[in-house]
Amino acid sequence: MGAGRGWFAVVLAAMATAAGLAGGCAPARPAGAEVRVAAVFPLEGELAAWGEAALAGVRMALVEEAARLRRARLAVTLVPVAEAGAARAVARAHLLAADPRIVAVLGHLDSATAVPASEIYRQGGLLLLSPGATAPEFTRRGLDNVFQLLPDDAAQGEALAEFAVAHLRAGTALVMHDRTVHGQGLADAFADAFQAKGGRLTGYLAARRGEGPAEDLVAEVERRRPSLIFFGGLFPDGCRAVSALAGVAPEVPFLGGDGLDTSAFRLCAVLNGRGAYAGTFLPREGRTLDMFRRRFGAAFGYTPEPVSVYAYDAARCLLGALADAARLSDGRPPRAAVRELLRRRSCRGIALPVSFAPDGRNLPAVGGRASVRALAPRPRAFTPARAEGDRSAVNVSHAGS
Repeated sequence: MGAGRGWFAVVLAAMATAAGLAGGCAPARPAGAEVRVAAVFPLEGELAAWGEAALAGVRMALVEEAARLRRARLAVTLVPVAEAGAARAVARAHLLAADPRIVAVLGHLDSATAVPASEIYRQGGLLLLSPGATAPEFTRRGLDNVFQLLPDDAAQGEALAEFAVAHLRAGTALVMHDRTVHGQGLADAFADAFQAKGGRLTGYLAARRGEGPAEDLVAEVERRRPSLIFFGGLFPDGCRAVSALAGVAPEVPFLGGDGLDTSAFRLCAVLNGRGAYAGTFLPREGRTLDMFRRRFGAAFGYTPEPVSVYAYDAARCLLGALADAARLSDGRPPRAAVRELLRRRSCRGIALPVSFAPDGRNLPAVGGRASVRALAPRPRAFTPARAEGDRSAVNVSHAGS
């Protein structure tokens, strides 16, 4: 997966096969309304592979929804936009909000960029559907243009704390985060829930994203010997922490949220000999998920990341709202119509069902909980409470999933 290529358009207006997409076949554009959807993902730097995996999920949804769009006489142009950091996200948000051809924004995997950018989109009446932002702040500001696919960090922190106590038998934990709205929010939610369940914190560390782990991380682990290390943040910094701890208390497992649930972090943990677990919103193995993986692999040549599934689910729901709006409009659907029709839709997703509350939260995700899965083998010196295979018993509790 390469780095982002800036702004470019992929017009999907007729049904294409997944193989055709992978091979670069260009479908024809039908007559009818034309709209643009911005796909804002981290397509450059150390998060580029993650962003490209999400973008691939959106592209796959566009191909599979092409027949529906054709019936609505709607041509959708996908405009991938590279963002890296809050300042750049806000700058790009101003450009998108000012472009009348853009009717919706899909993206922002990280709350640190989604929260500030959403304020700018609101000024232009532009909706933002995020397949990755999980900070409670994202939907608790009273904005009418934000839509959150996944359960928030408060729910995820509770589930991770339950897993730590019930399945890892952790009595103590060292907690650290990356000083972002997501990382610190998740770390705080975990710490509060862990202590409420009888756990004790041996330390609470913070290091700014991209600057490596806290200087005293190794010393804290060697001196305090916690029974668990918890990390709130994304996988690059999680990998830096695991690498810094290579050979130090290898029996102590490493636990984090869905920001660690990537193939890159899994490899990092394995290479550094650290037993690792991450929150995930993927369902248990089943036919639907397996079929998605097969289609995705045939189209793009690699196994999808969890974020590929989340972006696919979000894109399909948004495209349905666009098709509805096109049928009710003469020409390009207005932003307000797309926003309201998305709020009224109910969609069946692979990760979880989708149905939005007035504040933009996904109703099936409200009260929903993450699962936890093992990413890297546990050292022999560490024995969990039970053998859970790839999954714990702390399951997603979404209705209808």
